[in-house]
Amino acid sequence: MSLLNTDWYILQMKYEGNTIPIEYQDDFIENVLCGRDETAFRRRLWPAKGREVPVAGITWTLPARTINGEFISTTNNEQFGILKTQDIMTANIIDWVNWSRPIYFAVTVAKENKIGLQDYLSMEGMVYKLVNTKGTSDRPLVNVPALDKNVFEKYQYHLLSDPDVYKPPNTLKLTTNYFIGFAQLADRYASMGDKENAVRAAWGAIKNTPNDRNKRILLYQIFAVRKFHDELDEFIEWETSLPEFINGSFESKYDFAITLLKYSLYDHAINVFKGLSAEEPSNTEILELLLAALYSTGKHEEAIETIDRILNINPDDESAKETKNIILKQIQEKEK
Repeated sequence: MSLLNTDWYILQMKYEGNTIPIEYQDDFIENVLCGRDETAFRRRLWPAKGREVPVAGITWTLPARTINGEFISTTNNEQFGILKTQDIMTANIIDWVNWSRPIYFAVTVAKENKIGLQDYLSMEGMVYKLVNTKGTSDRPLVNVPALDKNVFEKYQYHLLSDPDVYKPPNTLKLTTNYFIGFAQLADRYASMGDKENAVRAAWGAIKNTPNDRNKRILLYQIFAVRKFHDELDEFIEWETSLPEFINGSFESKYDFAITLLKYSLYDHAINVFKGLSAEEPSNTEILELLLAALYSTGKHEEAIETIDRILNINPDDESAKETKNIILKQIQEKEK
């Protein structure tokens, strides 16, 4: 993408690559498209709100980039940004190729370099394929068969999940993309009601790629949203049986319970909070969090018992007293 801002690279693609039908004349490429004077700059000005462009049978809003972090205003208060040469070239390459061959974006390509095409990019693993079917921002396109074949058959993960093999921080960040591929696959299978393959994809993420508990929580959330309770139970039971959890610090278990609470995995949060409370019976903060989880699941009787434990430790806790009265009233209402 960055090289597409230079005339020499565009000319090299035109004459040496012999793969892309670049229709610009050489003089235009060197002096207009990649020109450095004020006239060339003005040609690349673009409305700040973007503009719809029809290319190769699809229409999308091509966004403007800021200029030194800001948009510029004209005398009539219109705001403009700019297009990079790479933005113009990307849109034109799509037009020139016109679906005669596939076009892919690497998953590592930054959002601003996708020139607003996100809704037309279908995930296949480490790449997004440009398609002429539109997805939505809250439901991006995923080619499930291609993604499944790539992450399970084509990609190889030699020692990627081995914690004893050193991976530089930047390398570790890049490997997250493999985890995301499996997670996307698990989510799509789950949305189709295919529990078996959703579980298979989730285990693929865990076993083949470097991941940590925070990433695994994203997988568990997929099963929680789809109400795959039995499958979720298996994963959480596995998580809490890991030596790193059993032998972990109080703080580590606390963080895990808070994360479960954050993602509304209340039943599992209750179990962890109960374990923490057994370790520190006088810790009212843990009891209050346990109370919140119990109340959220409608376990009012256990919630009352927990409040009583809080009041035994701190009899003057007015908030606990008030909460107890509220819950008691709710229990009475239910019994009527």
